[in-house]
Amino acid sequence: MGIMIVDEKDKEEIFRVINSAFLIFDDVDLGYVLDFSLDEMNIAVVTSERFKPHEGMKFAMKLASFIKKNLKHKCNLSNFNVNVRVLHLSPVSFQYDAIRKGKLVFCRNPARRVMYEADVITKTLLQNTLITSKVHDYNT
Repeated sequence: MGIMIVDEKDKEEIFRVINSAFLIFDDVDLGYVLDFSLDEMNIAVVTSERFKPHEGMKFAMKLASFIKKNLKHKCNLSNFNVNVRVLHLSPVSFQYDAIRKGKLVFCRNPARRVMYEADVITKTLLQNTLITSKVHDYNT
């Protein structure tokens, strides 16, 4: 019958499958699971390659297809949908939510993680400061 996602053991098995996929794709530096349900998973990745939007979308689709195929074979999840998003092609607010709310399931280089997350937090704070400043200027 396959894995039904009901407990932490099942989730950890699925995360192991995802982790092994990330190891095969050399461009993946960090992988976060953002959303998890009985039939769908949303994943965000940080890549070493700075893809252009079209290339990034192709890479995300290729990675999603690979993960879905492995989940089908190793966990017997045949109707499971996997969505992958390349973070550097996403708005800063989405990147911030990914690192804040997502579960880090893969980290090829801890120093890269610290640099990336610090950069996103800095950009988010700067963006919020600019928005607050503009609202303040508008109100005065």
